[in-house]
Amino acid sequence: MKNIMSTPKIRHIIYKLSIFNTIRMKKLNLLSNYLLFRLLAVLCIILILFIFFLKYEFSLEKNKNLELEREIINLNSEIQLLENNLSNLNNNINSLNSKISILLNNNSELEQNLTFAKKLISENELSLIKYEEKIQTSMNWFKENSILNNSNIIQKNIEQNTYDKCVIENQYTCNINLGCFVMTEKNELNYYLDNISELGQEDKLYSIQEFLEKKGGDCEDFSLFYKAQFNSMLNRCKDKSIVFTTYSKKFESWKKEDFSLDTDEKWYLPNIYIHNFENITNSYVVCGDMYDLNSNTINGHCMIALTNKSINNINDLYILKGSFLIEPQTGEYEGIINGNSDIFLIENGEDIESYYSSIWAVISNEDYYLYDYEKELKWYSYGSIKEEISIN
Repeated sequence: MKNIMSTPKIRHIIYKLSIFNTIRMKKLNLLSNYLLFRLLAVLCIILILFIFFLKYEFSLEKNKNLELEREIINLNSEIQLLENNLSNLNNNINSLNSKISILLNNNSELEQNLTFAKKLISENELSLIKYEEKIQTSMNWFKENSILNNSNIIQKNIEQNTYDKCVIENQYTCNINLGCFVMTEKNELNYYLDNISELGQEDKLYSIQEFLEKKGGDCEDFSLFYKAQFNSMLNRCKDKSIVFTTYSKKFESWKKEDFSLDTDEKWYLPNIYIHNFENITNSYVVCGDMYDLNSNTINGHCMIALTNKSINNINDLYILKGSFLIEPQTGEYEGIINGNSDIFLIENGEDIESYYSSIWAVISNEDYYLYDYEKELKWYSYGSIKEEISIN
């Protein structure tokens, strides 16, 4: 057996087997190392991925923590604000409680004051009602004295006398002589100023009846009487075409001739300018700083303004611009307001000194308008004051 193993052939086989085993072992080792390397590589990759995953998760958690920290900070701020508000509310509640306590303590006094105020308001309302009634009475006075009263025998005779002497009427037309009115009672009426010291009050405006009983008065009284004559003649010529005729010494016209002051032609003015007016429906007494023929100077004086428009309130006063002016004591034409008469209607906000000759008072058929040139610089009237009382 030993000999067999020692033969070259056998040794060669054993050598090959040894080499084969060695190579096989190396291959096995290489394979084992390769597999181990692959395993380690996979493990490294897994580890790296796990590390990245952890970092990602850590980043997410960190962001969440940052958001939570910001939310905590915001919540702390809100809590602080709420605490401040709560503190302010508590302070306000304490203050309100103090005020409520004061109000409760003063409640009895307030009730007494309220009772007194209600009583005072009731008294004031009663006073306003009485004042409103007084204003209405004053407005009614102007209406009653805007026309001659036919129920009064004296005024009825004057109305008939004015018609007979100053109006020429036919079937369709009336010619009214404005220069004639004053001549109808020329011998009965005289111009004189009120004796204020005897009256114990300011210049008084007489009613038509008082004017006739006293046989005259000042320019306001003559103007009111002239307006009543004018309105009475308008009423007599109602529904007819009316032409008004008068004269002027200073304002030229297309016609110059003798002017008869009555229908009987007993009185006339020689070679004088004749003026005719049509479509006149309203007359107003206008007073202010204007030429007074009695004092022969610019003074407090009244004239008659004629227009085809109606004044119903303060806003309508502007229609007097362009109206014809008549001197009631002579019936003479005195020009146009805000025109060739050089007499101007004062407007709200204007100083009376702005004009040499101006109008600051107006009497209509139902109201009295007065410009306050000392304080307010605006127009007032009984009607406007009554309206203010009604609103309040």
